[in-house]
Amino acid sequence: MKKLTLFFLILFTCKSIAQLPAKLDSLMPEYEKLKEDTLKVEKFLFVATQLATIDTTLSGKYGRRAYTLALKINDIKGIGNSYNYFGTRYYYVQDYNNAINCFEKAASYFSQCKYLKGSASSLNNCGAIYTEKGEFDKAIEYQKKSLIINQQLKNNDAIAGNYLNIGNVYNLKGDYKIAMSNLLKAEPIYQKVQNWEGLATTYYNIAYVLYNMKQYDKAIEYCKKSLRIREEKSFNKIGMAYSHVFLASIYSDTVKFDLNKAKYHYKRVIEICHETGDRITLLSALINTAKNYLNQNKLDSALNYAKQSLTLSRELGNQKFLTGTLFQLGDILIQLKKYKEAIPYFQEGYTISKEIEDLAFICNNAKGLATSYYSLGDYKNGYDNLFIYTKQKDELYNKENVQAISDMEAKYQNEKKQLEIEGLNKDKQLQQLQLTSQQKENESKNKLLIFGAISLLGISVFAFFAYHNFQKTKKQNLIIENQKQQVELKNEEIVHQKELVEEKATELAVKQKEIIDSINYAKRIQQAVLTGEEVWNKISPEHFILFMPKDIVSGDFYWAYHTPNNRSIFVLADCTGHGVPGGFMSMLGNSFLNEIIVEGKIFKAD
Repeated sequence: MKKLTLFFLILFTCKSIAQLPAKLDSLMPEYEKLKEDTLKVEKFLFVATQLATIDTTLSGKYGRRAYTLALKINDIKGIGNSYNYFGTRYYYVQDYNNAINCFEKAASYFSQCKYLKGSASSLNNCGAIYTEKGEFDKAIEYQKKSLIINQQLKNNDAIAGNYLNIGNVYNLKGDYKIAMSNLLKAEPIYQKVQNWEGLATTYYNIAYVLYNMKQYDKAIEYCKKSLRIREEKSFNKIGMAYSHVFLASIYSDTVKFDLNKAKYHYKRVIEICHETGDRITLLSALINTAKNYLNQNKLDSALNYAKQSLTLSRELGNQKFLTGTLFQLGDILIQLKKYKEAIPYFQEGYTISKEIEDLAFICNNAKGLATSYYSLGDYKNGYDNLFIYTKQKDELYNKENVQAISDMEAKYQNEKKQLEIEGLNKDKQLQQLQLTSQQKENESKNKLLIFGAISLLGISVFAFFAYHNFQKTKKQNLIIENQKQQVELKNEEIVHQKELVEEKATELAVKQKEIIDSINYAKRIQQAVLTGEEVWNKISPEHFILFMPKDIVSGDFYWAYHTPNNRSIFVLADCTGHGVPGGFMSMLGNSFLNEIIVEGKIFKAD
């Protein structure tokens, strides 16, 4: 069974619109000119949200600026919205722990400022992520907390979203009755508020529950309802593609098996992906379409789609996809008996598999090379590749597979013994009927036994390899999918680690600037209290002052006073400490001298 997609709702609380404004570039200078208040925080988050799927780096920059400004002006709601934004970014790269941490912080800030809508949204998001992590009880707990708040607010759209998500969690838990109950609660609410995309998503997920219950006719009915709404009202192309993939999966993997219908839906997926530019989904559709034609023994069509998938794999530059499509193409050429043409594809696939250390495809391509070389009469290369295949294949098996194979071998041994017993019984009957042909009968019996043993051995070998290939293909598909997700996650993690470093650098720069500004202000105060030029001119017209603080403010200071009886007192002082601590001491020293000499009229140094 192919993996189907279950839709969850991740909500964002900042004000946003569906499409990026055409004049966003012209609006940005206006946003920059805004005074530093909550409106500017909101505008920066608006820009960050709109750029989230277009330019992640620039989006992250404005998200961090919004967060920094919100902290600076103590905008509690803005801080919460910033954490909600960061949580959404982490969610999309499957960094679930950081995503939950951000959403929980967002909910905490929203609670402080009594922004209930934001709290409900963040709790909903936590529930969706716990679902992704497989922690279903926690997921339901958070969804129900969100539902209670939305019911207080009478926010019907969000209430429907909660019911939809709760239904999906119960579906994953295998409690289909409760799942269906919650999904059916979402349906009339979405109809009432005319949220067609929400309704289409609900129908899709109802179809998913019915699929799990093996009610394929009803699953098809609801999936087509979802597809129809998207075609007529919501125009969600990606959603349409998922619906076609769902239908193709039912028609190719269940008792509703119909390769022609599966082919039609895969064709629609390809057309939609060409329109939307979703090349990953397109590649999956091309590979499955090639497989579909191969199952129908339409090898030329299978070859055509396999070549298209190879071209797209090369464009995407994903080595995992590439080695898979190379193997598929080589396999189709073997079916066409074009062994010489197949060899370069298997060789390239084998090389890439070695580079990325993919044991499954090392085995696959080695076996393909062995088959091709043997078919061309090149037994040396055939043997060499068969040796590689045999050596590597054991690493792909787990105990369950080994046990399954052992059970199958035992089954065939029992069948073999049974056939031998039947053969012996037939021999006895022949002996009774043809006592005069004992020697001839013995020879016939031996030939029959030898032939039976060879046949059984052939059947056992064939069954072994058939079962092995089935398990290997199933495991390879899972490995491909997991490694693809890991590569994408690592890439996103690198981007987000860079963004976090930039965020920390921004915060440090802001703090450093604030500290330096504060110290510079302290310098101005210190300079203001130091003895001015008019006093020094009274003491001596010919003078100069060399005052060079090491750390902006100084722990050293000078002081002078011209007494009423025309006497002069001056001081050069070195205080304990330097920089800011020394600066404090110099201010105290200056103050004490004014108190003792100017106010107290004490002019004796001792």
